[in-house]
Amino acid sequence: MLAPEQGLRVRLNAASWFLRSLRGETTPSPEAEYLSDRRRTRLLLLLNLFDARRAGASLRQLGARFIDRDIASFSAAAWSDASERKQLRRLLATADQLVTCAYRRLLRGE
Repeated sequence: MLAPEQGLRVRLNAASWFLRSLRGETTPSPEAEYLSDRRRTRLLLLLNLFDARRAGASLRQLGARFIDRDIASFSAAAWSDASERKQLRRLLATADQLVTCAYRRLLRGE
């Protein structure tokens, strides 16, 4: 007797979703259903940061848009030492990793 496969239900849900997507039904992927609201919000922030940087926004513009509006008024010296700048760099590094690992398709439900 063999023990039941641990991921069988997950695999069946994924296969069922794949077949529905081939028929043209647009529903979120099973993986997307496992994301909490907080995690989904963070992933969307990371993707928005990635897209804005790719469109040519500077680090300071990104910080003012996504972290704190007051960053736009920081002096150059204050911005170079700002914790928000370091936080932004960490977020952008994470965003790069997510995009290169195809998480964008996961969030879209593909």
